Amino acid sequence: SSPPPSTPPPLSPPTQPSPPPSDPYALTGLQTYSIVSPPTVGISPLSGGEFQRVMMATLVAQDAQTFLLDEPANHLDPRRQLDFYSMISRQWQQGRSVVCISHDINLLTHLAPPDQANRVRVVGLAEGKIRFDLRLDDPGIGDTLGSLFGIRVETVERDGARFFLALGANRE
Repeated sequence: SSPPPSTPPPLSPPTQPSPPPSDPYALTGLQTYSIVSPPTVGISPLSGGEFQRVMMATLVAQDAQTFLLDEPANHLDPRRQLDFYSMISRQWQQGRSVVCISHDINLLTHLAPPDQANRVRVVGLAEGKIRFDLRLDDPGIGDTLGSLFGIRVETVERDGARFFLALGANRE
């Protein structure tokens, strides 16, 4: 007669930290976004900002040439939003293409230095149709954004950059 089958021990998370990545792109991605070590227990315990940095590091690690970002700074505090858009800007300045979907009109100005705003296209969509396609430095972009969102927008210049102030709903 054969011995009864033994039950294997339950799986447990690794007790040793993951070895450093050997792939130079992975290492660059982790260092670029201040990730000391890759998550070893999954991504669910990460904060929103940590999760966003891991996602950006993943794109860098894959040496992605195009970044498609949907509301990348959503649920981040203002400081983390600015940091995140600075990260996006650095990737764009290094030659990557960036498609960024955002409803935050003020974060647009952080996508490029003021002297390169003419290289950033802002495309407005409504009801599944393109409503406008302008350069970030277009003089009428504030009014056009206001029209798209149904708000009054004042354009303010500060330190060479333009910012858009939402003043309230249109009274049309």
